[in-house]
Amino acid sequence: MKNRRIKLIRLAVKHAGNKAFTLIELLSVIVIISVLFALSVPVLTNTARNFYFKNKVKQIEALLKFVKKISIMEEKIYKITLNYEDNSYRVWLKSQGEPADFLLKSDSILGPRQLAAGFFLKKESIDKEMEEIIFNPAGTLSAAAFLLVDEKGHEARFSTTLSGEICVEFLQ
Repeated sequence: MKNRRIKLIRLAVKHAGNKAFTLIELLSVIVIISVLFALSVPVLTNTARNFYFKNKVKQIEALLKFVKKISIMEEKIYKITLNYEDNSYRVWLKSQGEPADFLLKSDSILGPRQLAAGFFLKKESIDKEMEEIIFNPAGTLSAAAFLLVDEKGHEARFSTTLSGEICVEFLQ
């Protein structure tokens, strides 16, 4: 009986040694995982950059649509000015006083905004230093066109029509 136990223990130890991985097998798996990781990082990074740019474009498009809707709902004239020099935009509300008077909106939603680092407003026409988009309560807009560009070369063109359409086109 004792000899049989010893044989079973030796057999169990012998089989347990066969179940372990060798150093070469472990190194092979590590190399394969490293190669797959190295190949996937640039693809994932590029995808993240594209997503970030598209997100910024959607934010500006949402702002334009929101100001248009609020102008219609409140029956007031709003204006957005785009400053190409400092990559910022501001929302203005037509005051009840003089015909050309606008008050700067400073609340949390419509307050002045600076674009994030790496994003730039680019003018469509050479002669304009600032772009103004005027939103009327009837739903019409002033015609405007500008570009949003990032440092990686992505471009999106925004345009508004007199009939009130807000168009976004991805160029690159």
